[in-house]
Amino acid sequence: MSRAKPWGRNCSGLPYETRVESIDAHVAPVWLGQLHGAELPRTRMAAAAENFCLTYGAIYRPHPAETDRASRRQHQVWKDKGIRFGENAPLSQTRNPIVSIFSTGVIEAAAMGLPSWVSIPTRRVGLRSSGNAIPCTNGAMLNQPRRP
Repeated sequence: MSRAKPWGRNCSGLPYETRVESIDAHVAPVWLGQLHGAELPRTRMAAAAENFCLTYGAIYRPHPAETDRASRRQHQVWKDKGIRFGENAPLSQTRNPIVSIFSTGVIEAAAMGLPSWVSIPTRRVGLRSSGNAIPCTNGAMLNQPRRP
């Protein structure tokens, strides 16, 4: 199976040569927590956050509403696994890439020119996995299908 090409076109149709994997290793991405949300199952949101934070050394920034018992327990599990936690300072005070499973903060960060995208692990259910995230000129990401 061949890998997707590391080049293509961004949202404006201009060529680019970057992928999610090319994030500067010295600047940790910030994962915006959404455990309080009802849009997706909590287990899926937690798995996405944990996977991304452990894989990329991201800093987990809890949503201010993550104060319930289940969220506090989850935070402790992640701290025990070595996931770093960030402060709830305004996004305008960060220069880090911003990632989440869904969040208006991703849009806010993209509007400020920060690299930003959403990420959720896909499950293989007899179908090909969706491909690589493609950066747009405004910092947002689109999903680019893998090529055979």
